[in-house]
Amino acid sequence: MFDFGYSPNKKGMGKVLGSMESEIMEIMWKKKRATAKEIFEALKKGKRSSISILLQRLCEKGLLSRKEEVAKGGRRYVYFVKIDKRSFERYVVKKVMDSLIESFEESVKEYLKEI
Repeated sequence: MFDFGYSPNKKGMGKVLGSMESEIMEIMWKKKRATAKEIFEALKKGKRSSISILLQRLCEKGLLSRKEEVAKGGRRYVYFVKIDKRSFERYVVKKVMDSLIESFEESVKEYLKEI
């Protein structure tokens, strides 16, 4: 469904997304739809071309979709959220837990009893 790695030593969404990807997704979850220019202006950092590349990667990972539209000055992409934040978090938890259980079933069971 979604393509992501897992970095347990990072914080928040940084565990499964890059830091800029995480910041972009936080903005997208609030806005629901945005252009690269709007994201760039909200972040107030990075290059606009880098933001466009990250938005494309988030589309490839299945978190966003995009639609081309004609606007003043030419064509542009409008990006849309494909999954809300809560659903994505639940998906990540399930994938991580499934992976841990597959590799360390008994230890996971013991740990879950402790907490």
